[in-house]
Amino acid sequence: MPPERLAFVESHTLLAGENAPAPEAATVTPAPAPTESATTVKGKTTFGELLDWGVPQAVIEKLIGAPLPDPAMTVKDYATANGLDFETLRPALQAEVDN
Repeated sequence: MPPERLAFVESHTLLAGENAPAPEAATVTPAPAPTESATTVKGKTTFGELLDWGVPQAVIEKLIGAPLPDPAMTVKDYATANGLDFETLRPALQAEVDN
């Protein structure tokens, strides 16, 4: 058998019992980070969540042009009910969340 083939066979042969090498420690690779943050403004985001994420009430009121609604109300529902465009409002709110 040619030496390079013998080397391949020896390096790929499993040994059992006393001749077996000690198992190597498993390498744990962390999961990739999600592409979307837990603080991403979406259609289901409530005004209460915005407050929890640190957006001041005064800033929210300035962006929506009205007093803060019920904190349990979603931003999208508020926008729809008040003739606002959620897709215009969302990036402005997201910028405040990211600050």
